[in-house]
Amino acid sequence: VCGCSRGGAVRDVPATDGLRSLQGLVLFQYDIERVLVQCAPIPVRAGKPMPFDPNDLVHPLTSLDGVRRFRIALSGGVDSKVLLHTMAILRDEGSLPAAIDAVHIHHGLSPNANRWSEHCRDSCEKLGIPYLEKRVTVDPGDRAGLEAAARHARYAALTADMTPDMC
Repeated sequence: VCGCSRGGAVRDVPATDGLRSLQGLVLFQYDIERVLVQCAPIPVRAGKPMPFDPNDLVHPLTSLDGVRRFRIALSGGVDSKVLLHTMAILRDEGSLPAAIDAVHIHHGLSPNANRWSEHCRDSCEKLGIPYLEKRVTVDPGDRAGLEAAARHARYAALTADMTPDMC
């Protein structure tokens, strides 16, 4: 959901119960299987809708001392788009304690990579969220495998220019 530059290298931590702990901060990643009109977030688990209110994020986000900017890692998929829309709602309501921006990592691995990038840029433009695109090179022959190599490149790109006041 977001990487934080506060405690060193970002590491991949398995999500549990919709919560992801990264560098000692509790960050939210809702397991969303279905989204209704215009990315209104309606998570579904075991076939039953779970109510979601963007305001559920206000307390956890405002409890992060010293954060001046939230960076959204935007893949263009459902989860990151819901987070993008949710953060825009909270920003527009004046509920966020910090500015927001979004970054899309262009791996170039998919034949649709340029279209994903355009989709992310257009989404941010419509919501008035500053957009960054970072292109990375992934070695398809990496011993760790393509997914691990892509994840490593993505995390490195996401955190490369982050400062201690960003999350």
